Amino acid sequence: MKGQLECYTKSTGVLRTMRHLNGLWPMLFGLLILPKFLRDFGYDVVASNRYKIFGKLSSCRIPDIKTKKKVLSVAPLFNSNLPKNSNVTIPVDTTAMKGLVHMRSEDMFNETIQSHQGLVVAYFFAKWCQPCKQVSPEIKTWAESEKFGNETKFIKIDADNMRPVAKRFKVKTLPQFLLFRNGGVVGRHVGSNITQLEASIRQHC
Repeated sequence: MKGQLECYTKSTGVLRTMRHLNGLWPMLFGLLILPKFLRDFGYDVVASNRYKIFGKLSSCRIPDIKTKKKVLSVAPLFNSNLPKNSNVTIPVDTTAMKGLVHMRSEDMFNETIQSHQGLVVAYFFAKWCQPCKQVSPEIKTWAESEKFGNETKFIKIDADNMRPVAKRFKVKTLPQFLLFRNGGVVGRHVGSNITQLEASIRQHC
């Protein structure tokens, strides 16, 4: 009805979305004339084999503001417990913190990478990022077991909640790992390839 929001699922949702894309995609909108059970059957086949057809990515691109407005279920890109333009700082000593330490503010992040004497592995993630979910358990295990020695500190940064930090270090895809020493970046790894990440960390330990 006019004035009310409508929700479309499976093939109907996809084809109605095609109508608003550029190029030749809008031509597929005409497939709506087919019976829904046939369209949905084709949708289910493609969905079940999507990794075989399109491949599987090892990283996710952080959506910009324009893209975010088109998506219903992406976590807020700007989400802070502090008021905007707040000058409030929360001093936190992360020196004695073990395991995978969650950075709660930009000040906490800056203090950690500048004061730690050894290597700092900064893990940028997002709650909606599937590759991040796949790699997180391994990163947590590494941090808790001190696999790379007790002078290597692991920290994690929610790219949605700490957008300024992600922008400052040009983090545009997730998961992404920045290696810091004495406050400066000495290495970078993008994606969920654990073997390559481990080699990169060992190179800078």
